[in-house]
Amino acid sequence: MEEIPGLLNQVWAEFRKGGITDDIAIIGQVSDILLTIQGKPGLISQSSTPKTEVDRSRIKDLLQQAVEQNNGDAGDLFDRYVLFRLDQMLPGGRYPTPRHIVQFMIALADTEGKQVADFACGSGGLLIHSEGSQRIGAEISPEWAQLAQANASLHDKPIEIRTGNALRVIRESETFERVLMNPPFGEKIKSEFGSRSETALNAFALNHLADDGRAALLASSGLLFSGSQFEAKLRQRMVEENY
Repeated sequence: MEEIPGLLNQVWAEFRKGGITDDIAIIGQVSDILLTIQGKPGLISQSSTPKTEVDRSRIKDLLQQAVEQNNGDAGDLFDRYVLFRLDQMLPGGRYPTPRHIVQFMIALADTEGKQVADFACGSGGLLIHSEGSQRIGAEISPEWAQLAQANASLHDKPIEIRTGNALRVIRESETFERVLMNPPFGEKIKSEFGSRSETALNAFALNHLADDGRAALLASSGLLFSGSQFEAKLRQRMVEENY
C-alpha cells in the first residue's frame, strides 16, 4: 500500500482539482471526512463549503486507506500528518505547535488530572495531548477554533472551545491550575499589558493562573531583552512573583 504522505498528496490534488486551493479549507474538509469515517457528525457548516466539483467519494477512499496505514487511528492521522500539511506560518502567527514541543511543555507543567487552559489554542494540540481533567481553550479565529473542536472530537477528548479574543471570553474571575500556551508572536493587540500579542497574552496567562498553579508558555526572545516598559514589567514580575 502507498505510504501516508503519498495518500495525502493525492487528497490535496483532488481538492485542488475541484477548485479548493486554500490549505485551511482543505484541512477543515478533511477533518469532516475523518469524523464521518469514525461514524461521527461533521463540524464544518455545509453552507460555507465552496460549490465545487470535488470528488468526495474518492477523497474518502484515500483517507480511509491513510487511516488504515496509521493503525486505524484517525485522530493521530489528523493531528500528526494532516495539520502539518501547512508548510508555512499563516497570517496572525498561526501554525500548529510541533508535537515534540507540545509534549515537553506538558511534561514541564505536569498536567495530569489538572484543569488546563490555553488562551491561544489554535489546533488544540496542547489541550488534546495534556492529561487534564478539564480542558478549556480560547481561539480568536473561527476557522482554527473549528479545527481544534474537530481534533478533540477525533481524539474522543471533551474540550470547551471559546471562540473569540481570550481577553474577552475568559472571565476576570476565572483561574486555572495549569496554563499551556504558544501565543502568536508579533501581532498587534489592544490590552492593558501592551500592544504585543506575545507579551499581552503571557501576562494575561499569569493573571489567570491559580495559586500554586503552573504555566508552560512559549515566548519570543524580545520578551527577555526588549526595553519596552511592558516587557520589563513582565520580566520583573516573573522573577519576583513566579517560580
